[in-house]
Amino acid sequence: MFAQGLITRRMFAFVFKRSGGDGTVIFGGYSKNQIPGRVHYVPLVRASPTVTSWIIRVESIACEDGTVLAENFSALLDTGSSRSYLPKPIIDGLFSGRWAITDATGDITCDAMKEMPKLIVNLHRLHLSWNAKQYILQLDTGLCQPGIQAIDPSFPVQAILGLSFLRHYVTVFDVDNARVGFAGIV
Repeated sequence: MFAQGLITRRMFAFVFKRSGGDGTVIFGGYSKNQIPGRVHYVPLVRASPTVTSWIIRVESIACEDGTVLAENFSALLDTGSSRSYLPKPIIDGLFSGRWAITDATGDITCDAMKEMPKLIVNLHRLHLSWNAKQYILQLDTGLCQPGIQAIDPSFPVQAILGLSFLRHYVTVFDVDNARVGFAGIV
């Protein structure tokens, strides 16, 4: 699109709605009408002229009470993944002793959701909150499924932040400046 002169900036954004309704993908930049809040940018870990992977450094993921579950790891931002995949210590720290898996599907009773902590994802001077209703998926059956799970340790990055995280923020992918921005949803 940029090479064809259809857009002036190599940038795209995913804008999700607070109501959960249809979102929007914006190409080539954005206006204050499209993203009214301030966008906070985080540099990419591996910057190159032809960005093909959106990998950022996560300084830490902590519980709201300050308990650090994991720190200093890389995360791939992936709008094509419905779940997020995190380092095993985070998953163990969150779910150990709190959830009873009901069957082989991984469905769980939702009773303990109210006991689950709000998480704070710390990225390069930016602190994003992620509460249990966002990282636990409520199913029509009255059961729940975690929207997060442990990542395979052989994967080339230590985490994948998928839609279970990204849909709670406007995400701006800025190719020219090798960075990704986050803003509140509209």
